[in-house]
Amino acid sequence: MKYCALVLFLLSFASFSNAETLEFVFSDFPPFEYTENGASTGINKEIIEEACSRLDLTPVFIQLPWKRALQYAKEGSANAVFSLFKNDERMRYYNFPEENINTVRMVLITNRESNIEINSIEDMKGKRVGIYLGSSYGEKFDATDQILKDPATTNESLLRKQAVKRTDFAIIDERVAKYWCKQIGMEDTFRILNYIVTEKKTYVAFSKATEKVNGKNIASKFSAVLKEMKAEGIIEEINAKYLF
Repeated sequence: MKYCALVLFLLSFASFSNAETLEFVFSDFPPFEYTENGASTGINKEIIEEACSRLDLTPVFIQLPWKRALQYAKEGSANAVFSLFKNDERMRYYNFPEENINTVRMVLITNRESNIEINSIEDMKGKRVGIYLGSSYGEKFDATDQILKDPATTNESLLRKQAVKRTDFAIIDERVAKYWCKQIGMEDTFRILNYIVTEKKTYVAFSKATEKVNGKNIASKFSAVLKEMKAEGIIEEINAKYLF
């Protein structure tokens, strides 16, 4: 019996050791992905962990500034990057699963006492709008120079500027806004306007520059697992854990 137990232990250890390790890089974007008390956490991080478990992969998560994270995956220093929008330029360097990992919903927030209402891009003309530096909010918004765009380097500073009325309203993902409002004690400061600026799918993207993932059809396998998890309600459950 002792011999059998030893064999079973060695076999299970060998199975764990043979699991492929993949490096996933990301940038701070709570509640989707962020670092808390020195450990990575968030909605998309948990989804990736579950997907990797089903594929017998061991994920390693590394937080970097966003531009560096993209570059690491582009050049093959990391195996994958999350979470990002899909476009033609990025598809040159990354393999995207067909299934998205989440959806970003960019809304407008203003101070609770404000009577401002926005129903179109045209309504924003002449207004001072808080935006996140380097972000895109759709071709029409990005192209116009008739909106006074006031950039912030973090979502927290975006909200703080809005709170003291340096901007008429700010563009931010709805769940990101709720997360930061709770963190900085501004849960009753703002209201969300009805107009949605953009709603886009976000993805995990796998590097084309590393043989560990390129040519092994990992993006396709990852896509199949995400689809399976959605059908089982697992992704919905993970998202629900981070409601604020």
